[in-house]
Amino acid sequence: MPTFYKKRRRGPSGPNKNEKKVMRRQPESSLRERFPGVTALRVEFHFLSPQNEPYEDVVRNFSPSDPCDFSAPCPGRCGNGHFDVTDAARALHQGGGDTAEENRVCREPAHTDPSVPCDFRLTCVLRLTR
Repeated sequence: MPTFYKKRRRGPSGPNKNEKKVMRRQPESSLRERFPGVTALRVEFHFLSPQNEPYEDVVRNFSPSDPCDFSAPCPGRCGNGHFDVTDAARALHQGGGDTAEENRVCREPAHTDPSVPCDFRLTCVLRLTR
């Protein structure tokens, strides 16, 4: 007689589509709420191609009442990568400095060939005004 195998149920790997929709509707916290005592924050995103050629420069200026989003989508061949420098902004605020530079590399698989990483680079400069 064959044995009976009971299929195990696994918990959800992440939020489902309804939870994601609710998260998108919630307003983001402002600069004043996240970093008290900061009057302005300037974030400069400099994207470099895998061949180290300048691709795009994006500058974001945040005032105390602005909602904060310190992430940028990867403009490379992956199609779904993103860069998040929230932890660098938090470290800059806690460290007491005024300027920080952060370098990141997108390691998502390329859309055309999944065995090759995207390799787009981000150099981010954060300038804090207290």
